[in-house]
Amino acid sequence: MADNDYFKVVYRILDTLYAYMQEGLPVNPDAISAEALNIPEGYRREVVANLLEDGLVRGGEAKRYLRQDMPLVNADSLRITTKGVEFLKENSNMRKVYNFLHGVKEIVPGI
Repeated sequence: MADNDYFKVVYRILDTLYAYMQEGLPVNPDAISAEALNIPEGYRREVVANLLEDGLVRGGEAKRYLRQDMPLVNADSLRITTKGVEFLKENSNMRKVYNFLHGVKEIVPGI
């Protein structure tokens, strides 16, 4: 599965937000930046906009303008929702990504 696969990016964002929630810490926006995800900024904006529209995250805002191809996204205060946690835990594609990443963690120390 490619690093920029949509569901892998969604998983990484949701997993990061969930980890911050479990620790009771405010989310560091840099943790879900395009650089951290190793994807283009426009792609990240689309993914975050979809997560907001689908109710998997809250605390951000995505605005779509007719003259722009990509939405403008304010993602500095994102939080995962209950629906996002359920999606993370139950979605079969997410489970495949989790299993893949979990296997990588066992093979590569320090991840």
